[in-house]
Amino acid sequence: MIKKYLVLAIAIIGTSVGSALGIKAAVGVTAWDALATTISNILNVKIGTVGMLLNIICFLLQIILLKRNFKKAQYLQLIVTFLIGTVVNYTLYDLLSFELPA
Repeated sequence: MIKKYLVLAIAIIGTSVGSALGIKAAVGVTAWDALATTISNILNVKIGTVGMLLNIICFLLQIILLKRNFKKAQYLQLIVTFLIGTVVNYTLYDLLSFELPA
């Protein structure tokens, strides 16, 4: 069971790093990343933080829609949400802090 969670964490980190690379290189991003980037630029907040907030909103909507069918295991989504946002912020603002020439 621990091996599955470790593989999942590595996959989430890899996907988050890939998103940050796509945002930094400005080569085209997913609709979700584009929304987070736009809101980030408007509010002057880090992109990963906006992504966390958007994911939490979706999580809360999921609880409202599912009501009693919402399982306790689904609360693990919050861990994934914070992991993605933290990795995107760290990668984009710390590891990739250099400027790319246009």
